[in-house]
Amino acid sequence: MAQRWKQAGSLASGGLRLNMFTQDEMDAIHRATLEILETTGVLIGSPEARELLVQAGASVYDEDLVRIPQWLVAEAVASAPEVLTLPGRTPDRDVMMDGRRVVFTNFGNVLSMGMAGGSTPVNLAGALVVHNCEALAGLVLSQVTRKGAKFIYGSSSTAMDLRYGAAVVGTPELAMLNAGVACMARYYKLPSWAAGG
Repeated sequence: MAQRWKQAGSLASGGLRLNMFTQDEMDAIHRATLEILETTGVLIGSPEARELLVQAGASVYDEDLVRIPQWLVAEAVASAPEVLTLPGRTPDRDVMMDGRRVVFTNFGNVLSMGMAGGSTPVNLAGALVVHNCEALAGLVLSQVTRKGAKFIYGSSSTAMDLRYGAAVVGTPELAMLNAGVACMARYYKLPSWAAGG
């Protein structure tokens, strides 16, 4: 088998980085996320997934709402790999994902999809908190299922056109949400990708 190219998809300079938030703002999004996961919880429709989470230390209330304690989120973040390689058809098509690379995808992937003004608060920070809850709940589930499992902090979140009730793509709001998602993925030292449009 051919040797995989370890620097696929990276720039030696480290690439361009858009910092949407200060450290204090990212800390605030993180704290709000932990509070929601621990006190409000997240809807988990699968009985098997709920059981795995309960065995790991989460609690279920109101039938399918799961409260995830902060320590369980911290353990999941710590156990997820910071770097992963997506093998291409041939080694020269491999994609290495880490906090220095930008990877684009289409909407065919299963990703968190909050809609600012629809399923999340209309403002950027609120939409990111909801997205972060979904992403970190998925991370916790993946890590309680198999510690060290590969995980991509992904998003296809966008804004909602409030006049027509439709998801909009190719807008400044989508770009800002994606940049915010990338910031939060770097905060957790997780590979990320976001859908564009």
